[in-house]
Amino acid sequence: MNALECDNTPTLVVVTGEHPRASARATPALRLLPEILAVIFAFHAEANPTNPDRNGSIPKGMTLAQFRLGWITITHVCSHWRQVALDHCTLWAHHRFNLGLEWTTEMLRRAGGAPLRLTLSEDVVPFPPSEDNAANVISQLLHRVSTLTIEEGACTQAVLDTLTFPAPLMGSLSISSARFAVLPRSLFADIVPNFHYLFLANALPTWTSEALTCLKSLSITMDLHTDTSNIPPYADLFSAVQTMHNLESLFLIGCIPLGPFPCSMEQKVRLPKLRHLLLSCHVQGFRHVLEHLEFPPDTIVRGTCVTDDMTGKECCDILPLLLSYLPRPSLETLNVSWGSQFDRAFHIRGYSTSHEEESSGKPSFFLEGSRCFSVGFQFKFLLWSAEQKLRILKTVFGALPTEELRILDGKLDLGKEAWSEVFGDRQELRHVRVCSLSTLQSLIPFLGREGVYPKLVSLTLRDMDLIPKRGATVPLVDKLKASRPPKLSKVFIENCRIRRDLVDWMRAAVPDVDIEWDQIEAELSK
Repeated sequence: MNALECDNTPTLVVVTGEHPRASARATPALRLLPEILAVIFAFHAEANPTNPDRNGSIPKGMTLAQFRLGWITITHVCSHWRQVALDHCTLWAHHRFNLGLEWTTEMLRRAGGAPLRLTLSEDVVPFPPSEDNAANVISQLLHRVSTLTIEEGACTQAVLDTLTFPAPLMGSLSISSARFAVLPRSLFADIVPNFHYLFLANALPTWTSEALTCLKSLSITMDLHTDTSNIPPYADLFSAVQTMHNLESLFLIGCIPLGPFPCSMEQKVRLPKLRHLLLSCHVQGFRHVLEHLEFPPDTIVRGTCVTDDMTGKECCDILPLLLSYLPRPSLETLNVSWGSQFDRAFHIRGYSTSHEEESSGKPSFFLEGSRCFSVGFQFKFLLWSAEQKLRILKTVFGALPTEELRILDGKLDLGKEAWSEVFGDRQELRHVRVCSLSTLQSLIPFLGREGVYPKLVSLTLRDMDLIPKRGATVPLVDKLKASRPPKLSKVFIENCRIRRDLVDWMRAAVPDVDIEWDQIEAELSK
């Protein structure tokens, strides 16, 4: 720590490679205003935190001292920069208790009266005069804390009990627990006017806590193997959410009750400021939550439905409700993904509009800011048969309004006939993107059939290993030369492992097809 205060310390030279007497007037960069330097330091403090010696591997080109000091190394350029850092209290306010007693003592001192952002990952941490358990540390500092993160190693019942102490500055609380936990009812003594963000993993709040009423973001995640038998009923959940008038983000993953929905709850809960809603639960709970929440039409709704129905019918039943959040009940852009035989889930994302760049004609597969239809279906049991998966996916896709589909992004590692079985009859399709070799191998023979995709303009290959030994490019080129959709004139190669000479060969083999390559993997392919 003394490296920041002493120009003559040898540690400075080791850490930075700069002369300890570097002049602040040597270059324009060293004449930056303190206000600008403070912003730069604050950015690096978030992006490059301090690390203990044992925390992960040291990045290439970085010394052990640099890795340990993290963002602090940037302050070692000259004495002026060091002094700005020393005077900027908030830079020292984020502490992880992972660098020993000397660091803890000095960082708390340098933080002065600035609000603290604390992260605790162990039950016992260094704390003056020697060390202390996390519960005692929290109880002593909680009145100064604005952001508190409690990781699994520090999440004990004693620590949770300390959260009843007043925390008037508290703005954000994150807790990860190894087993099911419940926060105390009188959270922070209910005196938290700025408490806006709550993130819980394998933990639940007490829904009657008054501290929840100011929340802007609530995220609760339960692991699949966590015992959720004590999850409160729907009535408690909706009663609590109804008091969160400023809620902008609501993420509920694995924490929706399994019991029946009460018939007495007929009135919808209004969330006038909600912008993001993410749900992951059984299909019935998914439906219950959506049907009893009222939010603005531009709210982004996403989710994953857990099901044990092997026919696809239960998946189809939830689609109309999700499609109702689109500007119109029709899909022009669609992404469908189901990976290997060991995947239990498939995902669908779509938009009721489509977009192509005017100059290049390149399609947009992700429409940022547009209202989106996004859902995943996760099966409780492992599906071994690709034929079974294909049958389910075909059923669900057939229930989607895809008559006007123009842009399709697919990843189906489900056999040679997968593409034609699911996506075969789509006459308005203009752009296709495939994101795996097995999907491409399923698509190639289908493209050669007569009358297939008469309006198809482009084919995009993404995230694939296209080196010659994989044997995918030659069949594709042969098919493009022999027979292809009449308007197919562009092939885009994105983020693929492919050599330059192979791209040149493809261009020479089919000169009437414009092949655009982003060259991202060029160096890795040599």
